[in-house]
Amino acid sequence: MSTTHRIARKWHSMHKEWAAFEASKKKVSKDEARVAMLKATLEADRAKFESDQKTEEWSVASWKRKAEAEAALLSEERKCWREICEKDNNEKMGRCNAINNFKAEVERLK
Repeated sequence: MSTTHRIARKWHSMHKEWAAFEASKKKVSKDEARVAMLKATLEADRAKFESDQKTEEWSVASWKRKAEAEAALLSEERKCWREICEKDNNEKMGRCNAINNFKAEVERLK
């Protein structure tokens, strides 16, 4: 084999290797871009998930506070209602006693 032939074969194989290297380099750059895009998407999804999770936790805490406030308000209203009922019952009992006293007075005067 001649030296020229060997050089030509080496050059040809180097050319093929260079083309394969360029193709793999192009593929790696595409893969790197894809990985970067997927990483950004993952970070955005993670942030959204954490935000939703906090919103849920805060929502639960918010509803719990609202329920406790409503329970306290209901308790206070129930207390006021009992006081009003007692006052009303006392008034009506007073009127009932007055009516009975008047009836007794009328019977006594007859």
